[in-house]
Formats: sequence, C-alpha cells, structure tokens
Amino acid sequence: MVFGHAALGSLGNQFVFRRAPLALCVVAAFGPDWIDKPLKLLFGLPGHGIAHSLIGGALFLTLFALLCRRARLPASWPLVVALFWSLHLVCDVVRAPVLFWPFLGAFPTVDASTAEMAWRFYTVAPLSALAWCDIALTALAVSARLALAASWPPVVRPVLANRLTIGKERHFIDTKP
Repeated sequence: MVFGHAALGSLGNQFVFRRAPLALCVVAAFGPDWIDKPLKLLFGLPGHGIAHSLIGGALFLTLFALLCRRARLPASWPLVVALFWSLHLVCDVVRAPVLFWPFLGAFPTVDASTAEMAWRFYTVAPLSALAWCDIALTALAVSARLALAASWPPVVRPVLANRLTIGKERHFIDTKP
C-alpha cells in the first residue's frame, strides 16, 4: 500500500494535524517501513518485522518521544507519529504473528522482494479490495490537495503556479494593477 500511506499522511495533515508539517505526516505514515525495509534489504529479515510489531513500535515511538523532548520539538509530534504508525499497521493488515511478536513465534518469511510484492499488489487482476482502497485514498488525497490549491486567493494562485512549474521558463506575473 505504497501510495495509500502517503495519501493518509497528506489527508491527516490537511484535516486533523494542520499545525504539523506535511513532511512529518507523510514520513510518519511510512513509519515502520523506514526501519523494516532497510533491515530486509541489508540482512534478509522480513519486510514486516520488528517495527511492525507492537513491542517494536512501542520501543521506537518511545525513543522518538524522548528525542523530541530532548530536541525541544513540539510536544504534539510524538502523538502525530504514533497515530500514523498505528494507521500504517492497520493499512498493511499486519498478521497476528508479526503484530504480537515474539509471543506467537517467529516472523513469517516471505521470499519475494519488496518491489515484486508492490508490483503484484498493483497489477494482479482482479485487484484486491486493499488495492482499491489504496487507489481510492490516493484519489481522495490528490483531489483534496487540488481543492486546496483552487481555494488560494486569486493574487497568489498565478504566482505559485509559475513557481511550481518544472522544466519551463518561469515568468512571474505582476499582480498589481
């Protein structure tokens, strides 16, 4: 659910955590993957490993809260990250042996690479209900961001549109009459 995690971060930032930076929300929505995917690539561990377990999540979120406190970052950031971490686990439909590791035994092994699994997720016909949810969340997030852009004041809209243009010459529009 690659795009769905980013969509949840975007939607959460837009409608729930408006004071939290968008980057924090999107990065937090991928929370467990920032830990488990590199461990999979480097050491061959499962892609849903320690960070996708409740014990691992509690450990990493506690460490993050302590780092935020030490760095004097906003007190709400650990809550934001914990919410998105939890949503990530729900969206990944984490199985009980992973979620309750080590109480239900070892992590299940998966031979496929993360790229292969993502490819199958989006291309196997018919798409799973989870893939459709991912697509719907992404469409909702994109349409919400476009609606936000449409609500920019008329004076700001052309200037921002020009600054967001990639690969073309930028022409700044004089908005004064």
